[in-house]
Amino acid sequence: MRKLSSLLLLPLVALAALLSSCGMDNPVEPLGPSLALMPGVNAVTDTATVAPGDTFLVQINASKGDGSLNRIEVREDGIALAASRIIFDGFPAQNNPNPVTSTDQLEWDIEIAANDAEGTFEYTIIITDENGNTASSSVDITTVEPTTPATTREMIMLLNQAGPAGQGGLDIDGGIGTGTKDSTGTDSIADIRDMGININLPNDQNWRQQIAPINATRGVVLKSAASGVVWEDIQTLEDIAAAFEQGTEIAGPQAPSDVVQVGDIFLVRSGRGILYALVVTQVNVTASDNGDNYHFDVKGP
Repeated sequence: MRKLSSLLLLPLVALAALLSSCGMDNPVEPLGPSLALMPGVNAVTDTATVAPGDTFLVQINASKGDGSLNRIEVREDGIALAASRIIFDGFPAQNNPNPVTSTDQLEWDIEIAANDAEGTFEYTIIITDENGNTASSSVDITTVEPTTPATTREMIMLLNQAGPAGQGGLDIDGGIGTGTKDSTGTDSIADIRDMGININLPNDQNWRQQIAPINATRGVVLKSAASGVVWEDIQTLEDIAAAFEQGTEIAGPQAPSDVVQVGDIFLVRSGRGILYALVVTQVNVTASDNGDNYHFDVKGP
């Protein structure tokens, strides 16, 4: 009988080995979803630069694997984003993660509000299916404050106030010479003026070679640039504004500038409220008349 029992067990052992070799002990994991970022007009697929708080667009194409898609999430540097910063396919997100009606595919536009701070942030879109499997794609968004390039006008001339009649002032907005009286109109408003001559000195030495603001009642402010300001580094309107804030104000005709030299940089808020940067490119002194003059390059809008 013992021999017969052993013979009966042999087929059972063989069957167990066969079932094991067929994978009964190693079930196949369900196939997860897929997610791709699609190119499109203004759509980000890799990197982009925007202003802090501005909205950027990603277009996704997500497909199911073995389980239907049922949830979507957006993370910023690994942390779930506030739902108020997301629009899913034209509708403000109600939650994040946000449930999705069980579906096989999503072709969505997702609008995301970038971080309010400056820096580079990673935004990850995560799709999840009913089996708990996920797929994700990421973009890097750099946020920087926008800048506006400045334009440059060259060879703007300011004449000695004691020279030709009706000169000695400069309307920087228009880039034209004017007189040196305060203006009550809106045209040819002088912003800066030359301080003329010292009549107690010989003709070849009497030009004061100093400037001052004019029309202060209309908001004109003249400043000398702070130490360390480099003309070539002033490239944007924001650079001009920063230099203006750091500059030293020149009070007026009673306290004009120092003697003006080539390379001096001045900042001006004009009578029309526009900020400019000026650099002195020439100082032309005449010995026998009052045709002395300065030339400026001007940066502004």
